Order: sequence, then C-alpha cells, then structure tokens
Amino acid sequence: MAAVAGRLTGLGHPPATLDNAYWAERGAVAFADPDGWMVVFAPWVFGKDPVPPVSAEKG
Repeated sequence: MAAVAGRLTGLGHPPATLDNAYWAERGAVAFADPDGWMVVFAPWVFGKDPVPPVSAEKG
C-alpha cells in the first residue's frame, strides 16, 4: 500500500481527504480517480484480516 501511495503521489496525484475519517484513522489512504470516485488503499484485506484499531495519533 505504501509503495502504491508513494508512486501515485510522486506522479503528481496527491492523496485525497475523505469525508469519513474511518479510513484515515485506520491507516488507509485515498486518491480520486479521473472520474472523481475515491479509490481507498487500506493496509488490510477486508473479510480476511482484522480491521486495525483506530490509530493513537488520530483518535
């Protein structure tokens, strides 16, 4: 996830702020696609890995 986020940022695509803090609080990062939809990269696999707790830094 960090490698993808770093590459997108390096190519001029800044991370987007989501209206719902749930994702950022759990270490995910989002980018807007060309149509304006949000693509969220999360550090876990939904339904397979447990959802990480809220980050101590965020909440």
